[in-house]
Amino acid sequence: MSLYLCKRCQKVKHYDDFPKDNRYKLGIMSYCRTCKSELTQNWRKEQLQKNPKYYTDLYRADPKRAIERQQTYFLRHREEVMAKRQKWRQEHPDIAKAYDKKYYVKGKITDRVQRFLYGHNGLRWDGKTKRRFGGYLQAQGVCLFCGELNPFALQNAHVFPDDDTLLISLCCTCHWLLDHYPSMVNFNQELI
Repeated sequence: MSLYLCKRCQKVKHYDDFPKDNRYKLGIMSYCRTCKSELTQNWRKEQLQKNPKYYTDLYRADPKRAIERQQTYFLRHREEVMAKRQKWRQEHPDIAKAYDKKYYVKGKITDRVQRFLYGHNGLRWDGKTKRRFGGYLQAQGVCLFCGELNPFALQNAHVFPDDDTLLISLCCTCHWLLDHYPSMVNFNQELI
């Protein structure tokens, strides 16, 4: 049984009662968890007394850090956060329903617009390389082989597999034929 002395409260406690820290020889800090949390809380109070907007300034200066902290907190306290959300939803059903409807519809519309303009991400036929398929802005507006005009059916085809700069506009059927059976595809003479 491994017991250690906390240097702050001078109590003998078990190994698991100390926070882990690889900088120390034993792999734990010299203060127990309760003492460490008290020190942290005191430090935070001092920081907030010096500057009441300490945390807002900190996260405004580095928004990526704020997002990472939120994500790590959510992962550590997932059950608590989900329970609080569910409780709030039960207490405020009208607000929750309106909120869901607003963001669900907004997300659906933006997804449709994005898919129409830029296409959707997908795997190539080999199942390995990720490529963007379709999209009105991505394609030139007409399939070079069959003359298809539907923007939802058009894709950018790579003339050379390793070169992303040289692209031609093809419909999904002609693109598949070009990849698998190139001898079956004929150019539309009216479009050339």
